[in-house]
Amino acid sequence: MDLFVQQIVMAEGGGLSVLLEDTPGLIIWTWVVFGGLIFVLGKFAWKPLLTALDKRETSIRESVETAERLQGEAEVKMREYEEHLSQAKSEAHAIVEEGRRDAVVLRQEIESKAQDEAQTMIDRGRREIDLARDKALEQIRTEAVDISIKVAEKVLKKNLSSEDNQKLAKDALSSLGKGKSDA
Repeated sequence: MDLFVQQIVMAEGGGLSVLLEDTPGLIIWTWVVFGGLIFVLGKFAWKPLLTALDKRETSIRESVETAERLQGEAEVKMREYEEHLSQAKSEAHAIVEEGRRDAVVLRQEIESKAQDEAQTMIDRGRREIDLARDKALEQIRTEAVDISIKVAEKVLKKNLSSEDNQKLAKDALSSLGKGKSDA
């Protein structure tokens, strides 16, 4: 292209200064070419370019609006999430505290029940001991009566009837019982 410009300049014979001179023909042709270029560009290029720019501007505006809307929704979701997380933490804390209270109550109930069972076992053991002691004392009394009867029989050299033996045994037991309660 530089070669083309140089040939035009050389053809005119004046060099570069010919293009820069204010000749009316050159000015008219410059304006005609410029107007034709503007007309062609306006007819074929400006509308598609402006339409493309408008579409691009609309697309960018919609993208920005969508991004702002999504950012707002994300912030709302984040606040909701934080609220749910806070609620979950407080519920978990409440459940743990309730579990601790239940454990304390259960421990107290178990301890109370164990103490009651232990006391029941002690009382039953004491009753069994008392019954065993009373039974042993009754056997001792019976044997003491039998021995006394045998000794008395030998001393008296007389054999008492079984009815007499029974009566004597009862009398002896009652006298031993009275003697024991007096002591």
